[in-house]
This record gives sequence, structure tokens and C-alpha cells, in this order.
Amino acid sequence: MSATAKPASFWMAVVGVIFVLRAIFAAAFPLTADEGYYWLWSRHLALSYVDHPPLIAFLNAGLQAVFPEPLFALRGGGLIFFALTLWAVYRLSVALVEAGPDVHWRNVALYAALPYSLLILLAFTVDQPLILFYLCALVCAIRYLRTRRPVDVLLAGLFCGLGLLTKVTMALFYLAAAAFFLTQRDQRALLRRPAVWVAAAIGPVMFAPVGWADAVHGGASWRFHAGRVGRLPWFEGTLAFAGDITLYLTPFAIYMAFRWLRRARPVRAGAAAALTFHAMWIPFATVLLISIRTRVFPHWPAPAFAPLLVSIGAWLATMTGQRRASSALLCGLLGVNVVLLGAVALVEPAVLRHQTAYRGNYALADKAAALLRSAPNTRFVSDFHGTAAQLTYYARVDATMPTGVLAPPREAPWGAGQFDRWNTSPLRRGDNVVLHTLPRRGTLRLAEAHFDSVEPLPDWRMTIIEVHLQEMRFYLARGFKLDRAKI
Repeated sequence: MSATAKPASFWMAVVGVIFVLRAIFAAAFPLTADEGYYWLWSRHLALSYVDHPPLIAFLNAGLQAVFPEPLFALRGGGLIFFALTLWAVYRLSVALVEAGPDVHWRNVALYAALPYSLLILLAFTVDQPLILFYLCALVCAIRYLRTRRPVDVLLAGLFCGLGLLTKVTMALFYLAAAAFFLTQRDQRALLRRPAVWVAAAIGPVMFAPVGWADAVHGGASWRFHAGRVGRLPWFEGTLAFAGDITLYLTPFAIYMAFRWLRRARPVRAGAAAALTFHAMWIPFATVLLISIRTRVFPHWPAPAFAPLLVSIGAWLATMTGQRRASSALLCGLLGVNVVLLGAVALVEPAVLRHQTAYRGNYALADKAAALLRSAPNTRFVSDFHGTAAQLTYYARVDATMPTGVLAPPREAPWGAGQFDRWNTSPLRRGDNVVLHTLPRRGTLRLAEAHFDSVEPLPDWRMTIIEVHLQEMRFYLARGFKLDRAKI
């Protein structure tokens, strides 16, 4: 009898159904703010960006070379990386526990059924490739612990480099490796092997051109992220993070995680289990520590989600009488997804009810083309990094975010530093600007001061999924008064 009381084909079918559902959900969602912003990066390829390293930009450029329609390329890229991540989860399960394929596919199903995996990670952002590279590095490192083959640890170093080129969160894997050697005395002899140190150097060497490019820009990326630290009252970010991570993982997975930690003692369960444990807890602990005085987001420790679920699944596979627990966990995860799907589809942001409005966004291309025919000296501006990307996509224009004369003072929203690099074409006297802005935001007041007239465009509408930005409206500012100024 199988260890899960269900054959591997059953769990493969569960994973297949989840994958199909995820593809359907992805098709129903419009372009989101963050993935649109990273798509813009692919139109401005560079070695360094203010927010993250550049690999996501090159991935998007490659995807769009294959799939010319941007949204299809983004959704296709998301599905491709999700499929590769599921494969990496399977390989991690194989490396971590000696069991039949039914156990490994069940572990894949547990990860795929997380609300974060099924519903939240639909957009193609930096987190999808980061999760894949983190898992691949972990799998290769575990294989090296067993085989001692240099190629395995060198591959782990390569995936660390790819992860660093995606998001600097990948550096936490190096902390996990350090914690592993600190707690596993019998494995420290590996530190005398040259291959280990060569592998450790691969990532920093791959990242070096990005660091150099950022240094050319005055360390803008490091200054941007450092400037966000310590902005919140004590523990305000911690409370918010605790609530958000409960939604991402569900109370069921968190409860099982505490049971596993209390009973399994992973640090003493062998080298593979210990390394996986460190690769899991360090991202959670790091984000939790940062949250004490800083706003953090629940997807920041996302690379740790799969190691956590696989570790729980591996522990359940070795325990007698735990088959019901694993089935209950999966049912709990899927149940939370059903509730979340109902809320997202019908309540807020009501994705299903707004499908017609999302399709109506494409009419902006005709409106923009008609306006440009009558007034070629018209520019397009939106208040935020994501909405500027969405306006670029739907209206088929080069929209930007204001960082000069139209940027409200003391307001520095996300993406301002990056758009400031791109805003190299100044406004000139007599130019017009289409503004996409919140009515109460300072951008509109600045436009009224610097243009001859500002009038609403009631026929222009862009419906977006971000609830807090759905009140944004379009205005046409005619006749710029200054001779020359950055937009």
C-alpha cells in the first residue's frame, strides 16, 4: 500500500487540476501593477535598476520575443515558471525523503494548493524566478551532501548567481549554508574542498556587473532599499506581516508547521533535513526581524514556502497514522482558496464582474491614437509606477511617471527613482499632457499651475485590479507654460 493511501496518479491528477485552474485564473486577471512595471523594464534593458537586479527584464524581453502580445507573454511566463517550480518541488521532495512517487506528488500538491501559489502568484514578477532558483540551489546542495560530486555544488552556485540576478533576497541562501555548517559539525570537512568555495564565489561573480552598474548610478538601489528601513512605529509592520502571512500560508499550514517543528527536530534529522530547515527558517526570521520597524510584504520569504511544505509532507510520510492529517491539510488549503476566490471574483476587486471593463481598457489605444493625430505634441503621464505601465500597455503609448515639474513635493512613490532615469525627454512650451491621476493628488494642482488649461476626459477610463487606485481619472492639460522642464 502507498504511504499516502492514494496512488501517485491521484496526486498527479490533483496537481494537474490545480495547474489548469491557475491557468484559467491567470487568463481572467488584467495586467497588474508590478508585473506591468517589470514589463516596462524589458523596453529599457540595462544592467541595473533601482528596485531589483535585471534578470526579470531580460526574461520578459525573451518571452515577448516568443509571444508578441505582452500580457500573453507575461501570463505564459508565469505558467512556465510555475511548472518548473513544481518540478523543483518534486526534486526537493525526492532529495529530502526516501519514499515512493505518491509521497513526492502529494508534497507537490500541498505546495501548489497554497493560496500564494494558486491565486496570489498569478502575475509574473521577480518572485517566480527567485523561488525556482532558490529551490534548484537547495536541491543541488542536498545532492552534493550525498554524492560529493563537484558538479552538484557548482550547479548550486550557478543557481545562486541566477537568483542574485533576480532579487538580492537570494543572499539568504548563503546565510542558510552558514547556519548549516555551524550546526552540523560532521559536515564541516566539506569546507576543505575547493569546489565548495568556487561554488560560493560563483554568485557574487555573476552579480558583480550589476553592483558595478549600480555604483555608476551612485548606489541608487542600495540607497533606495536602505531608505525604507526604520520608517514604521515599533512592531506595526510585524503585526501586518503576521496577518498577511497567515493568509498566504493558511492557518492549517501554520498549525502543521508548529507540529512538525515540535516533533521532528529537523536539525537532528540528518544533513539534508538540516539544510532544508535552515533554508526555510532564515527567510522567515529575516523578514520578521526587519518588520519590527519597517514595512515588509508577505511574499518576501516566499522562497521558504516550498521547503516548509515539503518538510511537513516528508515528516507526515514517516509518521504512522498521519494519512488523515495530510489529507486534512490539503482540504484545508483548498478550502481557503475557495473562500479567497469567491472574495476576489465577486467582492473585491471583483475580477469576474469587471471582465467587460477590463476588455474596455483596450479602447484607450484608439483614443490615444486619435488625440496624437490632432495634437502630436502630447505626452502621457500616470501617478504611479504600475499605472504608468498599465497605461503604456493599454493605450500603446510611452507613458511615464512624473519625477520633475509634475511630481508633487515630498511624495516619492515606488518607482520614482527608476522613472527619473527614463525621463530624459523634457516638456517644452506648448506641449500637452494626458494625466492619469487621483483627483485629490498634487499632480493635478501642479498641472493647473503649469498649463494654460486642464480639463477632464470623461470618455477615457482604465479599470485596474488595484482597489486603492480605482478612483484615478484622466485629464488633458493643454499648453505647457515653461520653456523647458523635466516631466
